[in-house]
Amino acid sequence: ALRLSGARLDAVACGAAAGGGGWRFSLALLGAVRWSGLGPSVIMLNVAIGACGGGGEWRQPLALLGAARHLRLRPDMGTCNAALGACRRRLRWAEVQQLLEEAPRSGLRPDAITCSASAGLCSSRGAWREALRLLEETPQLGAAASRSAVAWDTAIGVCSSRGGWRRSLRLLGEMPARGLRPDAIAFASLVIGCQRAHGWDAALLLLGWTTCRGLRPEASTLQAVVSACERRRRWEAGLSLASRALRSGAECGLHIHLWSLAKLGVTEGEAVQGAVQEAGERLEAGCQCPPRDLSLLAWALSSVPNCDSELLRLVVDRAVGSIEDFTLQDLSLLAWALVALGAPERRLLDAIASRLVEKLRAFDAPSPPRSVLAGLLLDATGVVWALNFASILGGGLVESVRSALLPMGAFLDGPQVWGGVPTPSAAPVGRGPRGEPGVVLDLWDRLVVEKPAGWQVDTDEDAAAPALSRRLRGLLPPRHWPLARDLDHHYGFLHRLDVPGSGLILAAKTYAAYYDLRLQLSAGELDRDYAVLCHGWMPRRGLSRINAPVHWSAGSLWQASYPSTICRQGRPSLTRLKVLAHVVRGGWAFSFVAVRIVTGRRHQIRVHLMHVGHPTVCDSKYSSAAIAGSDSTWCPHNFIHRYRLAFLDAKQRRHEARSALPQDLAGALEQLCSRDARSEEQIRPWLQGSCPTMKWRQRGPRVHPCADFTPKKK
Repeated sequence: ALRLSGARLDAVACGAAAGGGGWRFSLALLGAVRWSGLGPSVIMLNVAIGACGGGGEWRQPLALLGAARHLRLRPDMGTCNAALGACRRRLRWAEVQQLLEEAPRSGLRPDAITCSASAGLCSSRGAWREALRLLEETPQLGAAASRSAVAWDTAIGVCSSRGGWRRSLRLLGEMPARGLRPDAIAFASLVIGCQRAHGWDAALLLLGWTTCRGLRPEASTLQAVVSACERRRRWEAGLSLASRALRSGAECGLHIHLWSLAKLGVTEGEAVQGAVQEAGERLEAGCQCPPRDLSLLAWALSSVPNCDSELLRLVVDRAVGSIEDFTLQDLSLLAWALVALGAPERRLLDAIASRLVEKLRAFDAPSPPRSVLAGLLLDATGVVWALNFASILGGGLVESVRSALLPMGAFLDGPQVWGGVPTPSAAPVGRGPRGEPGVVLDLWDRLVVEKPAGWQVDTDEDAAAPALSRRLRGLLPPRHWPLARDLDHHYGFLHRLDVPGSGLILAAKTYAAYYDLRLQLSAGELDRDYAVLCHGWMPRRGLSRINAPVHWSAGSLWQASYPSTICRQGRPSLTRLKVLAHVVRGGWAFSFVAVRIVTGRRHQIRVHLMHVGHPTVCDSKYSSAAIAGSDSTWCPHNFIHRYRLAFLDAKQRRHEARSALPQDLAGALEQLCSRDARSEEQIRPWLQGSCPTMKWRQRGPRVHPCADFTPKKK
């Protein structure tokens, strides 16, 4: 009918078709135009390729590009860029390289869009050196890049995102010589890169340059600088720079003022109340607030005493209405904030759970890098953890998440694990030589290791201590078990133990096992039980749970005398207790306690017991020097021993590993006298090398008044 009427079908019509009916309808329309004799144009071809790319397709755009000559069309650079964009969305690096090589042979000159798309793909693959090599080795692309500030912004962002922030500084310095003026985007990328690489001095200096040049820093720039100041305890500088940037008219979200104050430890006072009021007024007035801003605003509210319930309601309403636009990271942060607020908004948490499953099912990258999958795992299990902590986690959701995560782990394992017979670990099962780690339980894809006191599980705490990861690599050669050398996945360790503590550590041999166990940990399916000796006679019936947020304050402005503290800025933390015995030694009273942690914050048991007035024995960080010195005369190290782990294997069968008290702790316990017959009866099995089974109450635990730190809404 169009041909008979003499109408001309153009790119507008094709674009409308793509927007209304999807990329398949756009392709069908393009085919109809060809057979009707109306003569498709290059613009129509570009729109169709773009529609396919927007729909997640990459093969169809390449097929259309290859069929252009059959349509008697001469593709332009817009056609090539549309195909590049489609391949970039699907992380098809080989196809991008092929397109870049063929473009000059077809007489096409790559432009700034080509450069940005190609460098952006390098960034998503974690290959910033490839991005720079791409600019240097492709003359046409390099020429286009040299004339475009956009291309340079992209190159700076690629380098900064992968730790090459010094190279980014050099690129920034080269821009004026090429007649280009650095813009706010370039500065933002570099500031964020400096902050991630702990180059906080450079981050502060760059933000100062940004404001001096009359540029308006973005929210991400301010967040990076504030985070750098918080890490380096330069909170006054952070507050000053944030205030100056806000006064300069920086284009920041409504969350940034309150978030900056909360990040730098300012949670009370007129400034906080003003920031809360400002955020509420702007939300009430209909101010735009993207999902990331809503999540960060909710996080900031979780640190404010007596949180404003009206502002929280506004945040919840906005989030429910825009839940489709949230990324996995935004969902995780928002769910965590709701739990920290003590405000389990059921309708929002249900929407978060549904969106989590949708996002996981829709994730379909053919060759995602390990860092991308590690981030996805962290965000997905973060949502599961929050729902479990709020006691609304359903078994159906856990299974849906598991069915999405396990194939990702199997993809990372590759054929060396799933393509043949698994290689067993090289160590015999049993306690290791004195002072050395040993294997307690060895399954084909996961194992339990016993850590002696003085060993570290990762590299975050004490560089002088021997690293358990090196011992694990000795048991699991990386050529067979690549997870054992992957820092993004914590070398396969599922949790940690403080250096002075001892006990069981669960580790995965395969990525699939790691993803499965991380989900178990977040869903509360993994038991971690400890034997602890602490000061004072803890009431047997007055305290069975400590619910108090723990904040790791070492190196931040909140640090006072202790590495971890109890404060509103902390992460939700729950410890369960069962007093086994009261004992004495030379006028000192002690309690022997079984502990089960629901959460796993750093130094959680130590700081929780100190918080309720019962610091652990021989703890130089959380008790006075006099007490710790007295303890050290009869107890060799901190008396915390993880004696039991329980978890599921790949076939969902329950396994349990136990570890008796090490000889040095058993010897210390032998020096104590029981207060009564009941205490003596409880201690006897532990001195005989046994680990008695505990029955933990599932509902209605008693809470000592000082042990409950649940935030209350106004």
